[in-house]
This record gives sequence, C-alpha cells and structure tokens, in this order.
Amino acid sequence: AEEKDPEDLAALDVTETEKPTEYSVPVAIDDPQHQRHLENFFAAVRGEARLRCPGEIGLAALVSARKAMESAAAGGKVALEARDFAL
Repeated sequence: AEEKDPEDLAALDVTETEKPTEYSVPVAIDDPQHQRHLENFFAAVRGEARLRCPGEIGLAALVSARKAMESAAAGGKVALEARDFAL
C-alpha cells in the first residue's frame, strides 16, 4: 500500500476536556419564550402598564444583533455608526 503524506491527512483532536461545573437556576420559567414580553407590550398598548423595554433599547438591541450577523456573514468587522441607531 502506498504511504500517504501526513500533510494530506485531516487532523482531529479528540482530547477529552474536563466536565464543566453545573449550575442550577432557582426558578422555572414554563412560559413560551416571548410570552411575558408580549403580555407587557399589549398591556402597555391598552394603557394598563409601562413598557419594560423602551423602544430605543429595543432598537439598539436589534441593530447590534443585525450588525453581528452582517459581521459573521462578511467574515470580518463591520462598523457601528450613530446613524444606524437613529429613529
């Protein structure tokens, strides 16, 4: 059999790592992921509550997440500019 050049072989590290420390969360959240946010939003629309997350904060979170996705797609850095956060 022909010997293969080590440079042509794929390398795979199967070293077992130490098991991470387990942490328990003292509360259980059984509601669907966005239920509490939506309940608060609709209560605010009806005038029964104040928004827990103001629109400006929601916009900043959305812009930041979108820029992170653009950066990942581009495979590099993308610029964050003040105009990206303008209403």
